[in-house]
Amino acid sequence: MSREGGHRGLRGLIFLGVLLANMGINVLPSQQTVGHADQAFDGNDHLLDEAKNNAILQLGKTLALHLEKLKY
Repeated sequence: MSREGGHRGLRGLIFLGVLLANMGINVLPSQQTVGHADQAFDGNDHLLDEAKNNAILQLGKTLALHLEKLKY
């Protein structure tokens, strides 16, 4: 979810997570937003905020571990 401005999409993520979980879809408990998404990336679509980038990469690692557990 991307919107200009601060973290306005965060509230929507909470409700979306509940909705998806009620549909039987696995939802990771941690979430990340990118505030001011219109200015958050360089010309090569790389996230400028290194801390935010690392947090999103960690979320991806958590997802990969979760999916690995579901395989068995």
